[in-house]
Amino acid sequence: MRRHALGAGLGLVLCLGAGHAEELDNPFFAMDTGTPSGFSAAKISMLADVGYTGVDFSALSFFDRSVDQLPEVLAAVDEHGLTLYAVYLDVFVDDGTCPPDVARTIEMLRGRQETVVWAALRSARHEPGSSAGDRAAVATVRAVADLAAAAGLQVALYPHTGFYAERVADNVRIAKAGGRENVGVTWNLCHWLKVEGGRDFERTAALALPHLMRVTVSGADTPEGDLGWDRLIQPLDAGSYDVFGFVSRLRKLGYRGPIGLQGYGIGGDHRAVLARSLGAWKDFARRLAAE
Repeated sequence: MRRHALGAGLGLVLCLGAGHAEELDNPFFAMDTGTPSGFSAAKISMLADVGYTGVDFSALSFFDRSVDQLPEVLAAVDEHGLTLYAVYLDVFVDDGTCPPDVARTIEMLRGRQETVVWAALRSARHEPGSSAGDRAAVATVRAVADLAAAAGLQVALYPHTGFYAERVADNVRIAKAGGRENVGVTWNLCHWLKVEGGRDFERTAALALPHLMRVTVSGADTPEGDLGWDRLIQPLDAGSYDVFGFVSRLRKLGYRGPIGLQGYGIGGDHRAVLARSLGAWKDFARRLAAE
């Protein structure tokens, strides 16, 4: 599988001044979970004004968004010179086929190589974290991957708490079994902390890195028992968990791909939270240079 797909050449480069300081050159984008429900071109404009150079789109009725809005999203992203780094979709795997909404999404994204299909694998028949549904899951991933490959796209499996493939290792197992060059995985900090307690970084990194296409982060508290999302998803400058250390360790292991800011459930002024978090990312860059 392609290693560290869509690397440092895409998107945000934070300039650190004169000299030979290392740049934190992973593209940093805002997930649309950190903006109000629904879709509007004004939200894309806000992200551009704050200083983000990219976004994702969550095509979920839960957020009052759908695949039908994707043409408007693409037009707004292009108008503001942003990069659409992913389109998130829940993908039910029980039938072993590519769901129609996923197929439609792929066709609308045709040729946009910077955009991955973010596929969160779900099952109505099998428990989260099991492998009992792997045969159908692998067939589904292959069907999605083949359509995506024909459209010049990649597929990044998305670990999600309570879903069939809720652990990083679950998604790596299915991606490897699928045997498609354009399929990789995502490492979501908040879901990893929720499901796996942030344990075994080295083991998880060894599994994920050969297939890692996307990473997502947020401010978070260090796991102590079963923390709620309000403590696992905070502005990037908040919480007791060492997010800078997480990012720094991934970089030292060679990850240069895009990193998304998770913002689900954070209340208050969305623009202010996004600005705070971008400021924290720039602080990460300064700290990395100082090291």
